Amino acid sequence: MRRHEWQFQFQAGKLAEAAAKKRIHHTQRFDFWTEAKAKVMAEVRETGIDVLESQAGTNYTSNKGYGPQVTVKTELQLKLTECYQKLQEHDGKIKEYDGWVQVLKGNPDNTLLLNADDYLYFFGV
Repeated sequence: MRRHEWQFQFQAGKLAEAAAKKRIHHTQRFDFWTEAKAKVMAEVRETGIDVLESQAGTNYTSNKGYGPQVTVKTELQLKLTECYQKLQEHDGKIKEYDGWVQVLKGNPDNTLLLNADDYLYFFGV
């Protein structure tokens, strides 16, 4: 089968509607991850600090530069990194689909040829 070669005709106005739905979806996900980030930040502020002190650090007569280290708990750092990455991803998608909405709404009656990947970009889950 050569379904990657198939093409389908769609009106630009219908594609604009689909792009607007995708933009809404990514806006909702962006809002979700904004809230998740705020929760992680609050947790970091409340309980996220670890103090690590090596065994060598308890020898106060030695001047080897060992001392306690303050770090953010690894699990909270991972959560915060995930939130940041998701915010970047969804912010990019919001801007991308917003651009498509603008272009396609500007020419709503044009008929465009889409392949399967194009279709999935606008209508896929």
